[in-house]
Amino acid sequence: MTPEISLKPGHVLGHLRILGRLSEGGMGVVYGACHKDNPAILRAVKGLGGRLEELIDFTKPMTVRLEAYSPASLLEKIAAEIQARYRTQGVKVLVEAEEGLPEYRLDAERMREALLNVAVNALEAMPQGGTLRLGARRGEAGALMLEAEDTGPGVPPEHHGEIGRPFFSMKQGSAGLGLAIVKRVAAAHGGEVSFSSPKGKGLKVTIRLGGVHG
Repeated sequence: MTPEISLKPGHVLGHLRILGRLSEGGMGVVYGACHKDNPAILRAVKGLGGRLEELIDFTKPMTVRLEAYSPASLLEKIAAEIQARYRTQGVKVLVEAEEGLPEYRLDAERMREALLNVAVNALEAMPQGGTLRLGARRGEAGALMLEAEDTGPGVPPEHHGEIGRPFFSMKQGSAGLGLAIVKRVAAAHGGEVSFSSPKGKGLKVTIRLGGVHG
């Protein structure tokens, strides 16, 4: 009987981690590569491993724990995290929250993950610096509108229909799941995401959540 070969992402990821440890350990030959090539192998292994971890997380069912939370506080925390992480890139982060905005029931950690994905996508589109605006306001019927808008080059019109689609990316080496995860998080909250990218004027991401106050 011929043994079955498992190609599940989790198993592949385990093998990649083993290969990474072998490279870090200074093995003279790793899968036929010379020792001098090990750093390049290690970088490739870690990059592929990271993309596989994203894929595995993406395929898992998503649940949310809804609690009353201030949208303005959420944006302030994300802005502080972004500025600390990318302080040398020359990106200005603006937070614009509507005055008197109430608390909304949402999963703050999931929404933080979603907005950080949007922010990282924006920052990678502005390697020479620019402005990232994070906004929160009331929409129709009391809905919460969370917005992120950058001053990067935007997305070409021919690709507008693909924004947020799993595995679509304009960046080389990207898994293309960042904005797709944003859509999943919004959907888990009963919300939706829209994208706007006027030619040469960056990308605007709007997350609309139902008007459930805390």
